[in-house]
Amino acid sequence: MKVTPERRAKLDALGFKWTAEDSWQKRISACEEYLREHGDLDIPPNYVIDNVWLGKWLYKCRKTYRGELKGKSLTEEQIAQLERLGIDWRTPAERAWSEKYEAAASLFKTEGDIKITAGNGGETEEIARIARWVARQRTLHKQGKLSPEQAVKLNALNAKRDGSRAPAQRRE
Repeated sequence: MKVTPERRAKLDALGFKWTAEDSWQKRISACEEYLREHGDLDIPPNYVIDNVWLGKWLYKCRKTYRGELKGKSLTEEQIAQLERLGIDWRTPAERAWSEKYEAAASLFKTEGDIKITAGNGGETEEIARIARWVARQRTLHKQGKLSPEQAVKLNALNAKRDGSRAPAQRRE
């Protein structure tokens, strides 16, 4: 249907947009803005900018990337755009586990083996917190509730599946 010049002028006066906006690019731009303001892409699920639920959208992008949404996929260019922004494809739970694991690995590296028991006399609160986390991971491992990757990492901390510890190699 052809729009008459008069009707076009009326629509222009109302602010009508004649070209469709690229919703993907709008969301990428919103991510760039969030990144500039906050320094990361850890966008809360309820974060809305320019009528875009950006946190939910990014959550769906992560699920799509991991193959968790049937019939959905990201193009190579879309993946590249998100990776240029520094997206972390892992779930929040996976990121939290990795952070705690890194703290435990750092402690094992500097201290050798640590006594993984509650109430260990003279422990700092940080060591006690890490010790409790490692003990909890051992329990989850015994219950088969860790991913294979997590189980390998846990075993690398001298925390074997049966709860015993391999002798620590302390560096002098």
